[in-house]
Amino acid sequence: MIPRTLALAFLLGLSCTLGACNDPHSEPTNEVDLSALVVSAGTLTPAFDELVTSYTVSADSLTDSTTITATTESLAATLRIDGQPAVSGQPFGPIALATGANAIAIEVTGFDGITVQTYTVTVERAALVATRVGRGQEWLVLHPDGSWRPMSFDLR
Repeated sequence: MIPRTLALAFLLGLSCTLGACNDPHSEPTNEVDLSALVVSAGTLTPAFDELVTSYTVSADSLTDSTTITATTESLAATLRIDGQPAVSGQPFGPIALATGANAIAIEVTGFDGITVQTYTVTVERAALVATRVGRGQEWLVLHPDGSWRPMSFDLR
């Protein structure tokens, strides 16, 4: 047996999921919030909250790029990441990271094309710390995690 509310919704052309019905003919909203934000280079600080618009991520020195997955609250909103068009809910990138602070803008534009909310993620990429060991062109590179890796290069 079909519940009366679902039967009525079907007759009116409404779509229903999990007991909530939406009119497909209703006007899109100018909602400009994100419902999710994930950065592959690390963990957001503070943790994601749609009311917070500024985040930082700490990345080690070996992380030379990141992807960002931003999901808009409204299906009618458009999304730009680092100045480029992006698809809500899909990874965007890779975005190259320089040593130090890398500010990445995530811009959500409402259906009206005027209402805009900008989120900023600053990825702090750690610098390599090198200590010369031995002679000539042989170096050991100390990484922030405390590990050492050999590296050789020509200093000419």
